[in-house]
Amino acid sequence: MMSVVRLGAAVSSWRGISPRMTLACRKAASLAAAHETYTLALVILLIWSYIFHEYFIFDKIFIFDYYAVDTISQFYPIEYFRVKNLLSGHIPFWSFQFGLGENVYNLTAGLNPFNIIYLAFGADHIAEAISFIILLKFLAAALFFHAFLQKLNFSRALAFFGALAYTFSGYMVLNSHWYHYPNYAVFAAMFLYFFELWFQQKIWLPLVLLVGLLSIKLELQILHIGFFGFFYVLYRCVNQVRKPAKIFFLYIKLICFYFIGIAIWSYFLLPDVYRYFYSDRIKKSFSTVTQTSFIEKLFNFASIDNIIHNVARFFSPDALFSWLFYHGSINYFEDSTLYIGIAAFLFFLVPLVIREKNIRMLWIFPLISMIIISIPYIKTALLIFISHSFKHLSFYCSFYALFTFMIILQNFFYGKDNEKFISKIKKISFVILIIITLFFLYLAKYKYIGNFKINLNTIAVSIAFSIIFCVSLLIYNKKNHIFIKNFLLALLIVEIIISSRVVAGSIPGQFLPFFEKRQVAYFNKDTKSALDYIKKIDDSFFRIEKNYSEFSLNDALIQNYFGTTSYLAFPGQGKKNFYQAFNLSRSLLSYSRGLEDHKNLQDLLAVKYFLQRRDLGNSAPSGFSYLKSFGNIDIYRNEHVHSFGCMFYHQISPEAFQQLSLEERNRITSTAVVSAEAQPGIARVSGPPAEHMAQPDEGDALLLTHWDEEHFVGDITTRRPGLLFFPVPHDPGWHVQVDGREERLLCLDFAFSGLALTTPGRHHVELIYRPPFMILGLALTGISLLLTLLLWWRHPRIAAY
Repeated sequence: MMSVVRLGAAVSSWRGISPRMTLACRKAASLAAAHETYTLALVILLIWSYIFHEYFIFDKIFIFDYYAVDTISQFYPIEYFRVKNLLSGHIPFWSFQFGLGENVYNLTAGLNPFNIIYLAFGADHIAEAISFIILLKFLAAALFFHAFLQKLNFSRALAFFGALAYTFSGYMVLNSHWYHYPNYAVFAAMFLYFFELWFQQKIWLPLVLLVGLLSIKLELQILHIGFFGFFYVLYRCVNQVRKPAKIFFLYIKLICFYFIGIAIWSYFLLPDVYRYFYSDRIKKSFSTVTQTSFIEKLFNFASIDNIIHNVARFFSPDALFSWLFYHGSINYFEDSTLYIGIAAFLFFLVPLVIREKNIRMLWIFPLISMIIISIPYIKTALLIFISHSFKHLSFYCSFYALFTFMIILQNFFYGKDNEKFISKIKKISFVILIIITLFFLYLAKYKYIGNFKINLNTIAVSIAFSIIFCVSLLIYNKKNHIFIKNFLLALLIVEIIISSRVVAGSIPGQFLPFFEKRQVAYFNKDTKSALDYIKKIDDSFFRIEKNYSEFSLNDALIQNYFGTTSYLAFPGQGKKNFYQAFNLSRSLLSYSRGLEDHKNLQDLLAVKYFLQRRDLGNSAPSGFSYLKSFGNIDIYRNEHVHSFGCMFYHQISPEAFQQLSLEERNRITSTAVVSAEAQPGIARVSGPPAEHMAQPDEGDALLLTHWDEEHFVGDITTRRPGLLFFPVPHDPGWHVQVDGREERLLCLDFAFSGLALTTPGRHHVELIYRPPFMILGLALTGISLLLTLLLWWRHPRIAAY
């Protein structure tokens, strides 16, 4: 770090500094330059400890019940469930603790190295582990981005600044409170570094293995990084390769590496991607997109008001308008995540004016950023139509601004024959200074603009900072260049630290640490006692419902019972149809709120127990009888619940079912099942249930001889041809054998499983779950990894062009 050495020499040359102090300053500066990576890691640790110091000393934890409420309602329960199972040696692929039952392969197959920290802390202390994991993500993002900048021959001082600006961007600081989002920044930094490793040194294997094995990414991020990488690679090629034929073949090689990496990732991708493609959320998004023509949406710009609001997000996490009063043009994911430092935004459009040789094509970055901001359809399309908000794309926009700004500074401070470039930047600085001052003064006239609440103090700070930065560039010359350069970099870093601290210090709704020991939130002692009692007296398959929840629809994941509620991002189409058919509430596609006192559905789906908080109501749930109390919790038992598998001798088509009233739909579930395929030999009805229609009884029950969540074994004796219904959500991973022969599993009642037993008599039934495509995925991963290593052994270096 030459600037550090020079600064140390300058400090040591001041009058009044003793020779011993002079020598110490020079040694410290030389040591910092010699151990640049360690110095950066130490600085990141110190800055992070200042910005997030309440979390570092366990005054707060990264779990919230207000702003980042998903942490308590979704992320924490899922992580608790995963860690608890892994530490017990159990690796589940299916669990009935997610709503009515879900494929959980993706929770156990990922190889995210950061999650190892959770295992060291244990399930009951993962809340305290989150701070260390977030710190490690900040360190990883900084170190890989710093290595990437060094590969591009940025000066040591600028590489150091760039790593800090990247790591403490608005995206990282704000989204660290949704603590899985920093994974995107880590993955992107690693991608950039490993690409340069291949581009410059022909070392290709790390890039392939990054895509293939390191599961700090998700399916959508693989697509995002493809868009992101395309434009970055285009810039690199145009500046260095230039010949179209070579650029074309470079892209072909890169695409090949990309798909080899995806093939290695098959062990995770194939079983999990099925869940995405068959999700109701994805289908609904695509249907919404196709409601109007492509051309109409392509030219459907955001309103001027929204564009101004989005542009303002670049300036600072808390400058101009406090995020506490603003939740983006779409939702809270757009809060300030575009910020990369005020100066970076002021200058990231400069390539549109200056077209020097070494910044050719940089206009692509600001252009793409403004297109993403201005055209909602493109923003949604780049998010694979799953969301209309910025989310992860805001991070890529921030990178465009920062990377452009870094190259401008590199040319300004260190470019060869850069007098002309410096002159142009000074002129631009003067214009920017006038425009931005007028803009801020205009905003200062108002208390509110749209959804914004204007903070006059932060406007004053923004004006002052912009003036200082632009004036420093204007007075820059050969005589003061070392001082101005170091002053500006220090100013930029201070602005980043202060802005980050303002955001981190004002996030509302934090939980206090060690809430598990205090038996609050999910750890209510009365609920735990009630659940322990039920498990002690009953070892059959059953579900439990409540008239309350402890902070989340996912409380079953922590309290370890089979429930009916869940908050899951990608529910299946069948569950949506089931909820709609019985008029069960779903405020969002992700939420499943249980059976809501539908007694016939509770009987059908094995809801055997009901927990009721006495302070929320004293009346017993319909059809349940009082069993026992623990503190404020009353236990009720359903005496008429169906067994795990029961026979039905009537079927009804979905079309006929839809013609029934809601009351008739609920009643018919006791005597018939909804089947889209007419099963031969089984009576079919087309109207309300009749008195003569037989209901399942104990003689029609499947008697389980063994069961766990992924394997059910039992025997049943049937009187006549019928349909055996299982209260198990229909999923292609479930397989059934009858008397040793594989049979086809049917989808009954829109979302559940069953099979036709057409031969009366005794049958041995076995129901087994294997994640779809798991074996194929593991085989493809093994083959792809082997071929990749063989290719690397024969060709350890492959030229990019």
